[in-house]
Amino acid sequence: MTNNIYEKNMRQIKNLNLYLYNEISRLELKTVKCITTKNHNKNVIKTVGGIDFVVHSQYNPQCQAQFIAENVFADNPDIIFLFGLGLGYELKEMTKLNKNVRYFIIEPDEEIFKILLQSSDIKFLFGNINIHFILGKKAEDIGSFYENVIGCEKSVKAKFIILPSYKNIYGDLIHNVFLNIKEKINNVKVNITTLTVSHRQWFQNYIGNLKYLNLMCPVTKLKGNFKGKPAIIISAGPSLNYNIETLKKLQGKVFLAAAGSGISVLESNGIKADIMCLIDGWEAESKLIENVEINKNTSLFYSSMLYYKINDKLPGAKFLLNLNQMDKMIYDTAEEIPFDLFSGPSVANSLAYNLSELGCNPIVFLGQDFCYSSGKNYAKGAVYEKDVSEELNTQNYIKLRNKNNKDVYTTSPFLAMKSSMEFCIKVHPNIEYLNGTKDGLYIEGTKDINFNEYADKEFIDKYDINLDEIYYKFINNERNIKNFQHIIGNLENENLKLIRLCKDAIECMKSETNEEKNRKYIKNTYEQLDKISLYKEILNPNLTNLDYIYKNKSYIEKNKQKLEYILDKCFIMDNAFTYIVKGGKQVGK
Repeated sequence: MTNNIYEKNMRQIKNLNLYLYNEISRLELKTVKCITTKNHNKNVIKTVGGIDFVVHSQYNPQCQAQFIAENVFADNPDIIFLFGLGLGYELKEMTKLNKNVRYFIIEPDEEIFKILLQSSDIKFLFGNINIHFILGKKAEDIGSFYENVIGCEKSVKAKFIILPSYKNIYGDLIHNVFLNIKEKINNVKVNITTLTVSHRQWFQNYIGNLKYLNLMCPVTKLKGNFKGKPAIIISAGPSLNYNIETLKKLQGKVFLAAAGSGISVLESNGIKADIMCLIDGWEAESKLIENVEINKNTSLFYSSMLYYKINDKLPGAKFLLNLNQMDKMIYDTAEEIPFDLFSGPSVANSLAYNLSELGCNPIVFLGQDFCYSSGKNYAKGAVYEKDVSEELNTQNYIKLRNKNNKDVYTTSPFLAMKSSMEFCIKVHPNIEYLNGTKDGLYIEGTKDINFNEYADKEFIDKYDINLDEIYYKFINNERNIKNFQHIIGNLENENLKLIRLCKDAIECMKSETNEEKNRKYIKNTYEQLDKISLYKEILNPNLTNLDYIYKNKSYIEKNKQKLEYILDKCFIMDNAFTYIVKGGKQVGK
């Protein structure tokens, strides 16, 4: 009978996943064996380091499973993450209580899973569309499994359950999984905070920067010129202090790319960068280039979210990145295929991704500390440099070891930047990344180097990249000028349509008391909004976090506030069209 069950289950596995079928077929049971409980049910013993662990209760596994399931639903979760499937007793009891929540099941032990296939019909596992299953013991894969959920559903209540026996058998893996998941959650929190705080300024900048469209060249136009060329990404972390004298010698010998505050450090030390990358949307970003003279004509890598007054202060070549939906729309208008949409928590993340896409190799990181090494926030000469050593023992900071195994303090935003940089490195496996940041955190995927010694040996000849020639060829193209003039007029007209639609919908919802009529009106309003590209391509993708923010609101109230949110952004853009793009006096900032 057992063989019949196993053969039936394996046929199902083969139809679902041929790779898994082949792996299970070859698997030998070396550390597990099936036993019988005192009430004549099946159980599993797992042997680890000479110690036997019983997976389920040896007295009454169903009773234990029922107790666990009832506790799981005590606080009404939307999603259940179950670490340890075993023979499925707990999952079966949970689905008896609630089939409608979603279950994400992690089974780290292939041998235990094979015992399950030999013991029970696995229809309960693969016959329910609300059950998602992963087999394996790599913390990163499990973390990615989790990220696929929180990436699109941030407002759900998740419950994490670990079967008692698995805590003993897989303690280290569980620890690493939760570190990985904590990192994913931290990234989401940082992104949500950034988006909700910055949206109003970003939309003003989106429109304000349209004024400079005729002076913009897509960064993709540089691709053929950078392949195989080394580049140094210079951030303003405290460790940059160790490299200033070497950087002075490298001007003209290797491509120097300053990220954000890095430009103010180079300027204060008399060093000219080849490009500066600025993307922050706030007015404070303009202070980074307030007194630049040496770098006044340095080429700019930027996004349309950049504070809109900065472009006017930098007469050099301007290259547009693809970090948001407005950037993408501009690329479409220029009939240029952009690099994939990528925007990390820091400017250095975006710069690293784009230099990687351009083919730079190797890429060296300097001043990329991701922590307050030496008790400082920035290197000497940075506009916002200060001593933070007295603050670091408070609960707002995280104590870690840096790559030199010394205690340093960091923050959640720094760790999100680090995670984003490691993702960039991972998706560019053919590029060598060198970490020359002396006192920073370890960056996975990089090779640590003593930068000053490395530079003396490697950067001897001059480089031959001419950015201006590529830039002026593009901006002097008449076709591009006409296309950009068209997009400005079209977006302004669409914005006026959105204002009328949203105002009418909000007024109707305020006066109408019938819920069914309101629901129909909301549906009709969104159907009309979806026909307007400014909403569909620019505004709507920025609404993804509103479900999280308004999660406790009713359907009617939630959508009323969404429309008020859209209207607010439309008024900001209308003001920007009037007072910035058309040349009127700017109101406020």
